[in-house]
Amino acid sequence: MAVTTKTKTPAYDASTIQVLEGEVKFRAGEERYVLSAGGTLVLQGNVSYDAEALSDAAFLHTLV
Repeated sequence: MAVTTKTKTPAYDASTIQVLEGEVKFRAGEERYVLSAGGTLVLQGNVSYDAEALSDAAFLHTLV
């Protein structure tokens, strides 16, 4: 069963998303990414993104 989430980064300059395990598909603006464990994505502040776990997965979203 896939888990999908949608979120918007609060008023921060940037954020990073680091996939800790599994594989996750992200959509940030018009861009699409598939990241596996160890992969990192850097987003500008106030960029909406969608995330869909393609397998059992965990990721860390850090606001900077």
